[in-house]
Amino acid sequence: MHMIKQLLFYIIVLAYCKMASAVQLSALPVEHGASLTPHVQVLLDPQKKLLAADLFNPTHHHSFVKPKKSLTYGYYSGAVWLSFELASEKAQSLILNVQPSFLDDIRLYHFTDKGSIAELNSGDHIAVNQREFKNRHMLLPINLQAGNNQFLMRIETSSAFFVLADLWQPEALTEHLQTINLLYGIVFGLTLLGIVIALICWLWRRQSLFVIAALFISAIGLLNFTLKGFDQVYWYPNSGYWPDHIVGVASFFMGAIIQRFVNCYLLLGRHYPRLSKVVSASEYLWWLGGLASLLGYYPTIVSFAIHYGNLIVISVLIISLVMLKKERQRATLALLTFGANQIALLLMILVNIGGIPSGNWTLHIYPAAAIMQVSFTIFVVLSKLREDERRAQLDIKESQAQKHFYNMMAHELRTPLAVVNSAITNLQLTLNGNQQSQARFTRINAALARLNFLLDNALAENRLSQIEIAPMEESQHLSDFINNIQALMPVSEAHPLSIILPEQSIYFSANQQWLTLAILNLLDNAIKYSPQGGKVELNITVSQQLIRFSVFDSGIGVAETDSQKLFNKHFRSQQMQNTHQISGVGLGLYLVAQVARHHHGSFGYQPTDKGSCFYLEFPLNSAKPNNK
Repeated sequence: MHMIKQLLFYIIVLAYCKMASAVQLSALPVEHGASLTPHVQVLLDPQKKLLAADLFNPTHHHSFVKPKKSLTYGYYSGAVWLSFELASEKAQSLILNVQPSFLDDIRLYHFTDKGSIAELNSGDHIAVNQREFKNRHMLLPINLQAGNNQFLMRIETSSAFFVLADLWQPEALTEHLQTINLLYGIVFGLTLLGIVIALICWLWRRQSLFVIAALFISAIGLLNFTLKGFDQVYWYPNSGYWPDHIVGVASFFMGAIIQRFVNCYLLLGRHYPRLSKVVSASEYLWWLGGLASLLGYYPTIVSFAIHYGNLIVISVLIISLVMLKKERQRATLALLTFGANQIALLLMILVNIGGIPSGNWTLHIYPAAAIMQVSFTIFVVLSKLREDERRAQLDIKESQAQKHFYNMMAHELRTPLAVVNSAITNLQLTLNGNQQSQARFTRINAALARLNFLLDNALAENRLSQIEIAPMEESQHLSDFINNIQALMPVSEAHPLSIILPEQSIYFSANQQWLTLAILNLLDNAIKYSPQGGKVELNITVSQQLIRFSVFDSGIGVAETDSQKLFNKHFRSQQMQNTHQISGVGLGLYLVAQVARHHHGSFGYQPTDKGSCFYLEFPLNSAKPNNK
C-alpha cells in the first residue's frame, strides 16, 4: 500500500513538472558557465518553516515568483527558496556553482529514480570535509535524467543576501576555478610583499606608521582569505562553527586598523585633536567588536557591524577630503588607498538594497579593490620612507652648517677675548688700591666668564660628538668638585645658590671637565628660566652606588608637550622662542644628555610645585685617590 501511494505521488509530480516551463539545457552555454538566475522562481520563507516535500506537492499552494532584477534581498534573516526546472535530451552530470562563498546553508532537493526526495548540502556552516566537493567553493552535483528535472534550493545566510547560481560542465568549471585561484594568488602574494616591505621600513626607521601599514595590509589579506572560504580549507576543514566568527574578527580588525591608519597618517592629532580622540574611541569600539566575534557573538552584532561599517567608510572619505587643506599629499594618497574599497562597498550597498543588479562582477570587485589598496599602501609606505630620508638628509646638512658656524665663531672670538681678559687683568692690577673700581671689575670678569662658558658649550658639543669611547674618568672628592663649581659659577643676588651635600665623605669617578660643564649648564638654565628670580638648589644624593646631581629652580616650568623633546639637539620650545629675553641655541641640555650617556648614566626632567627639576645620574664607582 505504501509503494502505491509513493508511485501516485511521483506521477502527480511528473504531471506538475510537465505543466511548468522547463529550461532547455541545449540552449544554455554550460561550457562557459550558464547563469540560472533568469530561469529561477523565488519564494520567501521568513519563518523558516517550509519543507521541500510540501513545495514539491502540487496540492499545496505556494506562490513562486520571478525575481525582479537579481537574487538580492539585503540583510534578510529568513530562508529563500529557489525553484528551477531543466530539460535534458540525455542523462548527464553537471555542477551547480552557488556563490558567494559566505552563504551559511545551501540545500538542493530533487527526485531520485525511485521517487524519493534527495538532499545535497553545502554552505560555510557545513564543514569542508562533509561537502560533496571538498574545497572552498559551494559546488553541488546535478545528475540529470532525460526529460524534465525539477529542483528546489533553500538558502540561508546571516550576511547580505545575494545569490549567483551557474551551471557548468565539470571540465570547464575546473579551468574557471583555476583562473579564480590565480587571481587570489596575486592578491595574497601582493599582500605578503606589502607586509615585508612595511616591516623592513619599520626595522629601518622604527616608526609606528610602518607597523600600522603592515597591520592594514594584513587585514586586507585576512578579510579576503576569510570571505572567500580559504580559512575553512586550511584552518578548520572539519568544523562549520568558526567561519562566521572568523569573518567577524577579520571585519572588525579591518575597521579598527583603517581608523588607526587614518588617525596616524593624516596627523589628525596635530590638526584636529578632538576629531582624533573621536576616531580613537571608535577604533577601540571596533577592537571590542572583534573580541566579541571571537567569543561567538558575531551573529548577534552583525547588523550593527554592517551599518556602522558603512558609516566608517563614509567618515573616512569625508575626513580625507577635509584634510586636503592641511595635508594635501597625504590626504590624496589616503583617498587613493581607501577609495577602491569605498567604491566597492558603495556598489555592494546598492546591490544589497536592490539599486543595481548583481552579477559576477560583485564577486570579483573585492579582490580587485584589495590589489589596488595594497598597491597604494605600499606606495604610501615608500613615499613616507622617502620623506623621512629627505628630512634626515636636511637635518644632517643643517646640523653640519650649525656646527661649522659655532666652531668658526668660537675660534674667532677666542683671540679677542684673550686680549680683553689680559687687558682687564693688567688694568685691575694697576688700579688695585681703588675700591670704587673693584665692583666694576667684578662685573666685567663675570661677563667674561659667561662668554667663555658659552664658547666652551659650542666647542664641547663638537668635541663630544667625535669621542668614540667614554671620556677618561678621574676619582675625586665630591667637596673638591663642588668647590670648583662654585668658583666657576657667577654669583647672582637674584638667584642665590643653595648646595645640599650628603653627610658622608664621597669619592666618585668621572671626567671632571665634562661633568663640570654639564652641571654648569643645568645651573645656568635654572637661572635663565627663572626671570623673576628665586633660589636655585643643587642637591647631590647617593643611593645604591649611584650619584645624582639634581638642580631645582622656581622658574617658568616646561610645557607638557615639550617634556619629551627637552634633551634633543637644538630644541627650544615655542614658549622660549616667544620669550626673546631668554637667549640660547638649544645645546645645553643636549650636552648634559651626552655627558650622562658617556658616563653610562641617565638624565631627565621632573616638574615640581614651584618650578622644575633636572637631574643627571651615573654609577658612583667610589675609590679614594692614590696618594703616592
